[in-house]
Amino acid sequence: MAHHEMNTLMSTPEMVWELITTPLRKAAAAIGHTLEHWAEASSYMQAAQRVANMSDEELKALGVTRAEAIQQALGRYV
Repeated sequence: MAHHEMNTLMSTPEMVWELITTPLRKAAAAIGHTLEHWAEASSYMQAAQRVANMSDEELKALGVTRAEAIQQALGRYV
């Protein structure tokens, strides 16, 4: 007869609960992370669109080129 070590720290219902909830918690965290990145990317793109809509005169008054302004708007995405 084979001898199996029992985990004495968790009951069987607790183990089943962990088996069910662990993947769900990981999936929820991944979805949250993805949504956060989408929101961040969207705000960067909105900032880049505002720069694209600015006239050359407005950019010159700010003392930046269009490329510099876009780079600043996109931050780490460039």
